[in-house]
Amino acid sequence: MFVVTSLLMAVTAARAADITPMGSDAQGRFFFMISGDLTTGDAEKFLTATDGAATATIVFQSDGGDLQTGLDIGSLVRMRDYSTVVLDGQSCYSACALAWLGGTKRRVGADGRVSFHAAYVLENGNARESGVANALVGAYLSKLGLQEDAVVFLTAAPPDDFNELDAKWSADLGIDVEFASTRSLIFGLKDVDQVEVPSGPSQLTWEELSPDMIADISSAAADGNADAQWNLGILYLSGLNVHVPKDVKKGILWLTKAAEQGDARAQFNLYFAYRDGDGVPQDDALAAKWLVKASEAGLKDAESELARTYMFGGVFGPNENKANLYLKKLAKDGEPWAQFNLAVSYEFGRGLEVDEKEAAALYRAAAESGFPDAQFRLGLAYMNARGVPVDYQEAAKWMKMAAEAENPDAQYSLAWMYADGQGMPKDPELSAKWMSAAAVNGDANANYWVAKNFSSGNGVAKNDYNAASFILKFLRQKDFRGEDNASASEIVNSYHGDWTPETIAALQEALAEKGHYKKAIDGSWGPSTSAAVEAFYRAEAR
Repeated sequence: MFVVTSLLMAVTAARAADITPMGSDAQGRFFFMISGDLTTGDAEKFLTATDGAATATIVFQSDGGDLQTGLDIGSLVRMRDYSTVVLDGQSCYSACALAWLGGTKRRVGADGRVSFHAAYVLENGNARESGVANALVGAYLSKLGLQEDAVVFLTAAPPDDFNELDAKWSADLGIDVEFASTRSLIFGLKDVDQVEVPSGPSQLTWEELSPDMIADISSAAADGNADAQWNLGILYLSGLNVHVPKDVKKGILWLTKAAEQGDARAQFNLYFAYRDGDGVPQDDALAAKWLVKASEAGLKDAESELARTYMFGGVFGPNENKANLYLKKLAKDGEPWAQFNLAVSYEFGRGLEVDEKEAAALYRAAAESGFPDAQFRLGLAYMNARGVPVDYQEAAKWMKMAAEAENPDAQYSLAWMYADGQGMPKDPELSAKWMSAAAVNGDANANYWVAKNFSSGNGVAKNDYNAASFILKFLRQKDFRGEDNASASEIVNSYHGDWTPETIAALQEALAEKGHYKKAIDGSWGPSTSAAVEAFYRAEAR
């Protein structure tokens, strides 16, 4: 089910989705599961849960939920270049399916189901398709690069039905999906696709382990073999082998035995378990202990997590000096995210003396490794002479790289560069394209300018309903605090002279659909429209 958040009045409030770290493999690939109904605030939870995970696979298991949350999570998934998967026998419907589409690599397991239908609103307990909501879905799907016939298929089914995406439909519509068993997508192994069996050289997937092989692992674990203890712990935690029922307590027990023998993988997973209270009582002190031990054992993921913890807080409080020590070590080892964050410390003097030249050099090192945030900051450096000479063509080059990698700040900046002809010829269509991309990817201010483009037909076909939908998205996402103490309605009122009567009428219809505007649709801005705008902002602003 995907519905607009404010129209859930007649529905029992859904419990927020669970966003659960599943662990990481020896290659540093993280796995996170999103399960349960998507609700407002889950996108922020997802952002926090996955912060710092350079590579990740997001496992979806949900019947749907809030439309905007699904679009936001999908945009974050695409921006971070994550993969998405629905496991064997599991399902992902509606808003969940839209979020799953955000994956740069997508997989559906054996007997897995991914299904779509049109967005809708509830009126007197009845579902009705929403043009505004479907416009948002269409813009999102187009930004993912899907063709028109794919967009039509994904939004064609009525609210009480579904279109299921299978191998044939995905091939016909040009939607890149791998349909295959997900049994090899196992977290926690030295190689996520294979498990090392202590009794011999053979390598098999978790599900292929026979009872005899599991008995050998259990025996070796009981005899004190740390690798066997690790494997047995993961077997119990995952529940992916039919011969080993899922048992979190036993999983933690065996991981603890392996960790006490110095297994860094086990130590790192115990850190997450104690930090999050997953199968054990939440305990920051024990979490910190295992994180430090994993770092001391040389596990890069643990060193990265320590740096992030000292940067943002967690089991240790924020400490810029310690964060920079770990960032320097990781940056020297060529970790792009560490090079980027160390550059930020140098540029803004976070625990280090300001050094714009060193910041620019670090941004370049990370940018050349393909790190979008660094590409954006390097572009800004060339625009503003921060550690490098002003060079608008170089700025445009790096901005475009970051924008193509779904960085919303770069997309917003690139849109203005095309609008103003800065470092490139003026191009209203490309300006509108990148402004729309920034809006879809979460830049609040971009929503206003996208609305302006649709209202005036600047670089896009004039579409008043799309303009209205992006005005509402601007109100929903923009924080007006600090805007000279102006209210939301005062801010919008200052813009209203730019809107055509047709756009104002479309906005009135959208506000009426949400129950905030109750006067005649007349296309004129007056006190009732202002009051409806303010009511919408109070009800839905994040």
